[in-house]
Amino acid sequence: MGKFNCNSIQALCASFIPAGLMIFLFMMFAMPTSKIANIGFYLLVMLPVLLSSPLLLKEKVLVSDLLPIGLVIISWVILSMIQVDIDHWAKVGKEARHALYVLVFLTATYYVLLTQKVAVKKLIEYIFWMVVIYSVVSMLVYYGWQGRSFSSRMFPILRLGSPIFVSVIIAVYGVSVFYKLLYEGERWKAILLLGLMMFFIYFYNARTALVALCFGVLLVIVTVQIKHKKLLFLLTFIILAGYILTSYYYGNLLNRGVSYRVDIWLSAFQKAVDCGVLLGCGLGIDSKITITDGNVFQHPHNIYLDQLIKTGISGLLGLLGVIAYVVIQGLKARSFMVWGLIAGLVALVFDGKDLLTNPDDMWLIFWLPLIIVYWEIKRGSADRVANGNASAV
Repeated sequence: MGKFNCNSIQALCASFIPAGLMIFLFMMFAMPTSKIANIGFYLLVMLPVLLSSPLLLKEKVLVSDLLPIGLVIISWVILSMIQVDIDHWAKVGKEARHALYVLVFLTATYYVLLTQKVAVKKLIEYIFWMVVIYSVVSMLVYYGWQGRSFSSRMFPILRLGSPIFVSVIIAVYGVSVFYKLLYEGERWKAILLLGLMMFFIYFYNARTALVALCFGVLLVIVTVQIKHKKLLFLLTFIILAGYILTSYYYGNLLNRGVSYRVDIWLSAFQKAVDCGVLLGCGLGIDSKITITDGNVFQHPHNIYLDQLIKTGISGLLGLLGVIAYVVIQGLKARSFMVWGLIAGLVALVFDGKDLLTNPDDMWLIFWLPLIIVYWEIKRGSADRVANGNASAV
């Protein structure tokens, strides 16, 4: 990385980006409203990045690495400009602004990792323990202060208000910490961590997170090179199977069936066809889905179908191309975060909408894991670090 002129305002702003990013991530959990968290992003991340952009643009590594992802995101906005009529341009403008926010967030995170102000493993653990503490506080408020029954579904407090997405965040970063512990030979700590994740998912009553957790954890065990792999896999499988059976008979985790998912997906696909399969309906359109029996749902409950509806096959292929590259190369590079990213991608089959948004859960579930793995691929894979062939992760 080139050295900045410490006497310039631009250099001062650039030097603040690492602290600003970490404070903003803290605010995503600690602030009472989304508006306050958004203001934190504008002041602590976006403003420093924009003010220091002349210097950041001179960093060839930063620009060249982020250019492919940036072009994919920009293409989604351009596709929307082509597809919508003049009455919907305000919505396209809003989505273009959201695209800028996401690009700034990705740039800030990648820059922080490049400067090695924050290590990858520390960043993963930071988010995981933040969401654990957040969940403990939510539990104390919901069951203690508000006096709710333990049989009722727990709803998180403050900025992140969805029990589904908070539990998915637990699964995403927990699976990566699970891999880290196995990688370091801490098998029993990994089992205890699994129990901690299952505990919160049970009270959040989040089947989406449960699927992501089971898939991610079992995939890690199958893939990682450790002693007694078969025994560990069998033990983990028994724990997860026992957990699911217990939840079925003594809890409400599985009492809602499939929640119309198949009907929603079929209707969502039909909506995509009606919009035009090639270019889609455009970003910012109404995502409501009406199934055959007349029930209306706010979104397709599948991020890939949502992308198909809005940007057509053209936009969806761009998204899947980025995902395929990052996942395949991340597995080859033995990335720490790739396991959590895979768990999140599985979760997004069953829920989620709008990849381009103000700061929200999707940034923690999709964009942050994606850019972490992308950095590990490009600049600091775990195995190269372990062998002393790269800077410490």
